[in-house]
Amino acid sequence: MPDGRTAFSIFQIVQPVSPQPTPSITRTVPTAVVFGGIGSKLEIIGQGFVPGSIVLTNGTPNQTVVIMSNSHLQIQLSGHDVLTPLSLQVVNPTGGTSGVWNAAIDDPANPKRRGGQLLSN
Repeated sequence: MPDGRTAFSIFQIVQPVSPQPTPSITRTVPTAVVFGGIGSKLEIIGQGFVPGSIVLTNGTPNQTVVIMSNSHLQIQLSGHDVLTPLSLQVVNPTGGTSGVWNAAIDDPANPKRRGGQLLSN
């Protein structure tokens, strides 16, 4: 500068953070699990699944989540999971939560106990 001072320019480069998709559940495979079944595997089909997605089974984080793709998760159910109506929900690590999916439970001793509907999404 003419008066002997030095001028500095400060630039900050900001890269936009792409928001994580909101997960959603469209179906499960199999479509029903056996009432009280121990160790049943359940595939969750939907969209918006990301690394670190958590599956809540009846409101509790399932510790066996395997992320197959952004539209396919797999979990293993405990016997306790399928003693009551089974609700599923997917939560992404930095936000975004699916609606609650009420998975079908087949009870051979009580054929009226069967469901499988989307409660909210």
